[in-house]
Amino acid sequence: MISTTTPVSDVDIFDDEVLNDPYPVYEELRDLGAAVYLPRHGCWVLPRYAQVRAALGDHGRFSSVDSVGLEPALNERRRGGVLASDPPEHEVLRGVLSESLAPRALAKLRTDIGRRAGELVAPLVERETFDVVRDLARVFPVSVVADLIGMPLAAREEVLRFADAGRAASAAARNRTAFTDVPSVRGELLTSLKAPCAVTLLSGTRSAPASPAARLPSGRARRSLRRSGR
Repeated sequence: MISTTTPVSDVDIFDDEVLNDPYPVYEELRDLGAAVYLPRHGCWVLPRYAQVRAALGDHGRFSSVDSVGLEPALNERRRGGVLASDPPEHEVLRGVLSESLAPRALAKLRTDIGRRAGELVAPLVERETFDVVRDLARVFPVSVVADLIGMPLAAREEVLRFADAGRAASAAARNRTAFTDVPSVRGELLTSLKAPCAVTLLSGTRSAPASPAARLPSGRARRSLRRSGR
């Protein structure tokens, strides 16, 4: 008779101490096994590189369509988007984004991106102290990407707020509060995707008749932003 023991860890991966220094916990989970059950969160984790790599490449057994996070409300919001879709839908959405966000496309914008970084850094270095994650790391990528895809200015801070809620996956009430305004912001984004709009491409010297996302079929663009069932 063969007996097996399921690797289990009672760690809270969203505890502040763990978030501040997760590496000892990562090592602990790797030592426990290739797949470890976390009863606090009701999920399995794959702490080792080989298993993570294999799972990410196997959408047949590890689909992203129904769940890419631990908060059901957030999963529902993500459904149909780039992160929560499988091939061939995923390739279509990713292909549109890649036109502007692929390394080759971004290389052409290196000077403009450097200028934008300088604009964000300049006021920060005048302070006595600043939070590099809050004040720079979370703002800079959204600022660049938003320009590249033609995102309305008014929606950018909301995108940051939603991203913060997504990272705080254990704080269900906080997530639901953060996503209360999703329908109104989503409507604004859909309007911008359907209407011709200029793409500033950072410097404001180049423009296009429509954002890359505007070239998606309207139903596909709508599904990538809407909550499932709407």
